Amino acid sequence: MKTLRINIASQDDIIADFEAGRHLGEPIYSFPTWEALHSALTPNRVAILAAMKDKGGMTMREVSRLVKRDFRPVHADITALVKIGLLDRAEDGVIFPYADVHIDIPDISKAA
Repeated sequence: MKTLRINIASQDDIIADFEAGRHLGEPIYSFPTWEALHSALTPNRVAILAAMKDKGGMTMREVSRLVKRDFRPVHADITALVKIGLLDRAEDGVIFPYADVHIDIPDISKAA
């Protein structure tokens, strides 16, 4: 399993990296701004990703028990993570297909 790298990058930066062949084969998820990253990756959602790494497919109820939270808010968080593409649908639930996550903010001024 691979590590997912999450960063902040403009569309121009993403296209330039693609055209230059950087990060080939490396799973990367880019947010356009710090605000977008921060609103998508709330502490509860990060906890879900951390709990699911290396676990394979899980039902939403299993995830809820794993993170020790009520089902409804966990369901909402999982739905949001699926919608943005950080979780995948599995046959009987969802899967986080990575061993770990690395959040990379190369230019701290983008986080200000």
